[in-house]
Amino acid sequence: MQTCSLSHTLSGHDRFLKPKLRRRSYIFAIKMLLRVIIQHAYWQIRGYDKAVFGYLLGSKLAQTIAEPRKFRQLDSLSIKSISEIPSSRRVLYFALQTEPESSTIGLAQNDTNQLAIIMELSLQLPADCVLVVKEHIWAIAARPNDFYKKIVQLHNVLLVSPSVPGSEIIERADVVSTISSSAGYEAAVLGKPTIFFWDKCPIACLPHVHIMSRYNGLEKIKTIIKKPTATELAKNQTYGALYIEFLKNNAMDTDPINFYGRNRPFTLSEMQDFTQALL
Repeated sequence: MQTCSLSHTLSGHDRFLKPKLRRRSYIFAIKMLLRVIIQHAYWQIRGYDKAVFGYLLGSKLAQTIAEPRKFRQLDSLSIKSISEIPSSRRVLYFALQTEPESSTIGLAQNDTNQLAIIMELSLQLPADCVLVVKEHIWAIAARPNDFYKKIVQLHNVLLVSPSVPGSEIIERADVVSTISSSAGYEAAVLGKPTIFFWDKCPIACLPHVHIMSRYNGLEKIKTIIKKPTATELAKNQTYGALYIEFLKNNAMDTDPINFYGRNRPFTLSEMQDFTQALL
């Protein structure tokens, strides 16, 4: 049985990252401001629910204006390549998530303070380990002004630029941790020891996946971050491959369907992919 690759993750990273990086420009931010205002006005005229529910117009405008400055702040505080992490250091990777988001406040209600989790993880690491933190590309300009400064002030924590693919960090990491991010799933199916701060995590059935909270289980990190033997790693990769195989046999595969940025109706073959999976 073959273990999984990260090629799909890399392609997804490029698809979302490249348009987002355009927001570094103040000129592009002004264009986006006009687009958001016109879009909101159109929703109101048409009576769409989007004009009433969801993020407030003022909040979206404020985030758009702040994005170029926040990008520059992140650039000044973060490392730009995995090669900048000392090769002698073991790595615990924590993937930040957007807030507010149903995947955190809805699924993992007991551990939603990501800054507090980062601080707790930092305190638990052995002396030869470093905690690597990466911002979610869609959360830029949504954090408090001093959020990133507090992270880099921790002596054993490195902030990584959002332009670095998460897959590269996962490959370099000895352990991956998150609340409920897809980065945790990617690491787990690759056989990486993975920590979820989510007590109902469905992938916790794998033996190398660990459930923790800010108040319980963190003492196990010193054991988990030890390098696994070749036998243990092979076993973890087999479990990960079995999990993927189970999903393929019992879930709907939407990879052939391009949901993002489409301006055309679904084709007959795409609809058949849906119906065949349901039937």
